Amino acid sequence: MITFFTTAKPFTGHNGVIQRNALQSWALMHPEVEVILFGDDEGAAEACAELGLRHEPNVERHESGLKYVRYLFGEAQRLARHDYMCYPNCDIIFTGTTARCRYKDLRIGISGLVRWRTVGNSGICTEFFLNIARPRSR
Repeated sequence: MITFFTTAKPFTGHNGVIQRNALQSWALMHPEVEVILFGDDEGAAEACAELGLRHEPNVERHESGLKYVRYLFGEAQRLARHDYMCYPNCDIIFTGTTARCRYKDLRIGISGLVRWRTVGNSGICTEFFLNIARPRSR
């Protein structure tokens, strides 16, 4: 199975809606999927509690307040329950088609970069990249 990990903007207004939708879509892909949300941004703890996700509020930051991505990746590797991991942006919604495509790839050990372009007026996402890494060594 797979662990998704990400960080978010504050869960307010439109950003809150699209981020909750995205996180929920990941959690609904399969009962064993793990989702870890890093950061103490406004509404993050509540969103994780509402959706049943793991929340890790403590994150190393630059003096400007930006989160260190290297820290997120290191902590995700340390905390993840699964060997396969994916870091998507927190506004990316995965569909059932995405899940079937990715799980097929995971079973045969393929790693790669996939690009989708969504069409429609949902306002949620227009284009994104997904990279699922090879299994980490334990």
